[in-house]
Amino acid sequence: MGGQQRVRGGRVLVQLLTDWEVHYLWWFVADAAVMVPETRIQLRRSFGWCAEHAWGGVAVQAGLTHGYLHGLAILYDDLVRPVAGRLRGGRWAWRRVLTAAPCPLCGSEPRGGSRSAPQEVLRRGRNPAPMDALVAASEGRWAAWRCGACDGSGFPWRCRPHLLAALAAGEALDLAGIREGMSRLGEGVFRYARGYRLEYRGMTGAEEVAAFLGAIGWCSGFAPFLAAYGADPGEE
Repeated sequence: MGGQQRVRGGRVLVQLLTDWEVHYLWWFVADAAVMVPETRIQLRRSFGWCAEHAWGGVAVQAGLTHGYLHGLAILYDDLVRPVAGRLRGGRWAWRRVLTAAPCPLCGSEPRGGSRSAPQEVLRRGRNPAPMDALVAASEGRWAAWRCGACDGSGFPWRCRPHLLAALAAGEALDLAGIREGMSRLGEGVFRYARGYRLEYRGMTGAEEVAAFLGAIGWCSGFAPFLAAYGADPGEE
């Protein structure tokens, strides 16, 4: 058949954002906005961004920073690592912990804002190569953190949105196992974030990169990532 070849990889993710959103993320990186207390509080409440803005955002930020994602690593360490300790009590208590505020980027674009994006910022932000390199560095181990509801496989791990849905529906869940998994995920993200410090350079590997990708997917859902890279690491 002479159909067009399907676009895959980071090229899918960098197209999820408008020009204005790319420009916003350039400002977010340049001003180290993740360190601003008000911004950090907002992102804690929303568990980051919606799935499209989270995955499009990490791909664009990877392009803008040539793959240097220390700020995002610190953010996801902050979002994910405390969760295991907060998951106590029954289902209602879990639902209170896991419920998120709306995505701070959705609906925030000003009219005509995309015209202000410099072409060099757009060119760098829409470069998919750094995101592809990040995923390749995980050596396919991100699959251990994929959501079985997002990919339809029945794999037992769940992202936060699907875990919330399962709790609300009264599905049978291994809450102790989920809590232990969140502890392991949080430790992996912590090691990934710590690996940007000079004294820890070279001490992180595929497991830590996979945990970083897993943390993004757990917070927001995996659908855009799976559309880009497939449900099986062998599809990359």
